[in-house]
Amino acid sequence: LGRVKAQLESWPEAIAHYQKALDLVPNDTYALNNLGRAQISLEQYEAAEHNFRRSLELLPDDPFALNNLAICLLKTERVEQAVPPLERVLDLYPDNLLALNNLGYAHTLLGADQKAEEIFRKVIELSPEDHYAWTNLGLSLTRLGRFQEAVASFEAILKQNPEDRFATNHMALALMNHGEVEEALRLFEELEESLEEIDPQLANNRGLALVALERWEDAIEAFKSSIEAEPTDLSARNNLGIAYVRQSAYPEAEEQWFAVLEQDPNYTEALFNLGLSAAERSLWEQAGERFRQALAVDPNLHVVRFQLSLLYAGQGQSAAAWEEFGRLQGVAGLQKASLDEWRDELEKALEAAPAEAPVAESETEEPEAEIAAEQPEVEEESEESAEESVPETEESAEESFEDDEPEDEEAEVASEEQVEESVEESSEEPLEEAETAAEETPEESAEQAEAEAEADESSEQASEESAEESSEPEESVADSAEEAEEPGVEAEEEPSSEPEAEPSAETPTDEDEEDSEDDSDEEDDDDEDEDKPAKLGKKKIAPLRARSKKKRKRKRLTLKKKSKDE
Repeated sequence: LGRVKAQLESWPEAIAHYQKALDLVPNDTYALNNLGRAQISLEQYEAAEHNFRRSLELLPDDPFALNNLAICLLKTERVEQAVPPLERVLDLYPDNLLALNNLGYAHTLLGADQKAEEIFRKVIELSPEDHYAWTNLGLSLTRLGRFQEAVASFEAILKQNPEDRFATNHMALALMNHGEVEEALRLFEELEESLEEIDPQLANNRGLALVALERWEDAIEAFKSSIEAEPTDLSARNNLGIAYVRQSAYPEAEEQWFAVLEQDPNYTEALFNLGLSAAERSLWEQAGERFRQALAVDPNLHVVRFQLSLLYAGQGQSAAAWEEFGRLQGVAGLQKASLDEWRDELEKALEAAPAEAPVAESETEEPEAEIAAEQPEVEEESEESAEESVPETEESAEESFEDDEPEDEEAEVASEEQVEESVEESSEEPLEEAETAAEETPEESAEQAEAEAEADESSEQASEESAEESSEPEESVADSAEEAEEPGVEAEEEPSSEPEAEPSAETPTDEDEEDSEDDSDEEDDDDEDEDKPAKLGKKKIAPLRARSKKKRKRKRLTLKKKSKDE
């Protein structure tokens, strides 16, 4: 009766019947496992874990209890602890598909995508139509940057089930990463047309494709649709801000990022983007403050830390730049090759830096006035001598887990010096007056030539007047040439659905094992159908390379793509 209620997803009633069974037979591992499985469905993880461990005390090598315990550990984010029970199942039963799928999923969460790929391929060899294995294989290949192979995996799923929206969505993301943006956009649009309501994740992903095609207005509308459908979706709001920046709409962009921070003050992507946006307008102090805020939340944001060191370098603050860069030394996950490249870039930035730091910034309410106030006054300097370094970002589209890591992101960031022009303008009216005075002086002196003393006095007076008028200063105007550059970083995407093929634990008899696996498949299918709209992976925006609006001499400071381990 408990199993019947479980199949109907009447979990409280199922639990009550399993408890009655245990009252009659306290050491019934069959009832203990099924009770724990029902408790997992109600997110009663502590109670479920207790029952699985109790079952294993009675029957240590029960594959159902081992697998269910691993699922419980995965759901409570104790991934490393979940690996040994699954490996024990495979020691006993090497071809156990449930354990193989869950072990592959565990390695995915641990970032070991190559190991996960091996496991999922083994599952496919044993069961060529295993939906979970094909799905997770495609996701692993996507994270490994093997987009063509990932597309093939998702196509294999769609051959079995052409209506699989999850696979279609992720295939479109893989196509977009592979550069086939038009095809990706077509798939996103077809998926949305098949739905009666707006799916926020699909709208967000469609916006990403439109950004890649530089269709800014359409991208903005797509992100707005995503936010309207799910107002708490921070990734779509972050992406909307970036789309605004692409059109140099800084106030609108910052409005979105501040809205993100109202919901989550520790959202590092918004902090980083605010910093980059400020740097693009030469708001150096503000940019540095935003970068430091992001690092206070997560000191391991290597890209942000390096960007901060470049910011110091661009202002000629060599000591501060090297001090910040020194904090990258010995950081876990940062490969030596990347660090060496960054060091070279920082040295180039310092070589190109001005001799003195720019004048301190001042801010006004209007963005245009703010930018003008930022420019240091320059007198009689050439265009090339008035360069300031401004961060620029460029990211390749890549996918991240749903944990919102700046990724999730994962990103290639560039710092590029903007050219500040020094244009000399003279005041025409004062100069004309000075020339007139100089012409009148000889005439006045000739009229008084007979009186020598008076002529000398008149000559001195005329000279003083001429000097006063001609001493009017020339004006030096700094004209800033600006470009809209891309703040980096927000894609967000689920690595998989739920832990794969959660079993409804049975006793180890042949008949019960078969029933258990059937029950597991049914429950998993139900879970899949229930969660599918939420499965559609989201992706933080990955800005394209900035394109110069004007041809100017410039120096580039490029932050190379982060290593996969970062």
